Amino acid sequence: MTKEPLSEKSGESPETGHCPLAPSSATNSGLSACHAPAGAPGLPYGAAGLKRRRRRTWRGWAGAAIAGVGLVLLATLVLLNIRPGWYRPLNPTSKAVLNHAQEAQMSVFRLRNEALNPRLRRITWRITQNQVNSLLAVVYQGADGVSPRRHPASLVRPFVRFTNGRITLAVLDRQWIAGAVIAVGIDVHTWTGKKVPMAKIRIDDLHVGLLPLPRSLLIDRLENMLPHLGPPLGRIIAVYAGSGYARVMTPQILARLAALLKGKPFPLELRINHRNIMVQKILLRAAHVNSRGRRAPAALTVEFTPP
Repeated sequence: MTKEPLSEKSGESPETGHCPLAPSSATNSGLSACHAPAGAPGLPYGAAGLKRRRRRTWRGWAGAAIAGVGLVLLATLVLLNIRPGWYRPLNPTSKAVLNHAQEAQMSVFRLRNEALNPRLRRITWRITQNQVNSLLAVVYQGADGVSPRRHPASLVRPFVRFTNGRITLAVLDRQWIAGAVIAVGIDVHTWTGKKVPMAKIRIDDLHVGLLPLPRSLLIDRLENMLPHLGPPLGRIIAVYAGSGYARVMTPQILARLAALLKGKPFPLELRINHRNIMVQKILLRAAHVNSRGRRAPAALTVEFTPP
């Protein structure tokens, strides 16, 4: 029995047994009018069926791993070199900055004179964030290139930020490619103890750029540096209070710093010449609008009783 050739309606070719794929049917429906085996030549992908996936070799997996590590390193580098928006060190050559720096120095000397005055029973000392940053800009201007040094320092342009109950210390590290900002956040909390006022000052976080790092890295380094801080700290105290006070106050301040690094509370009391100086309150406030409707700058306020 002989097979008859297919009619024109079926659309199959008697020679090949495949559809001719007329342009009209392929354009309108995207599929052939007849049924053909998967993978037939000339058929669209949808009509041919899904192709079998190839197994990824070890080279493919290694390339994907290297690409992932590269992306992580690139993201880390970008985060390291992004400076926080609040980091705005001041220009030490500005006239306004020089005036505010002088105000900060006068405020420190005023505090010393009031603390040594036996007639004053309670002292409230206040210094603004702008005054502190102006003084820092003037003191460290030599390290920033304004007054060139023979060996420029790697840590330059210090900046302090006051927020509610928190102080952030930042500095620019030139050892990075474009200069990275190292910022340390410190929480300050004071309360009235049974006998004397108490305080807990805790290093809360550490950032390089926008990348957070374990704060233990900084704490361990500061603990190793603590035994070497005595001489420079004594010289700073001697400039503002005299060498006699420096010899007595330096060991006490170092003991408070050791408690700070361990995150332990400590009494806000210093013993000077058989007399006690008690800090009643340490208040950190961000810039805000006061009860009179005026804008108050970010400031540090310390209340204490003199000897």
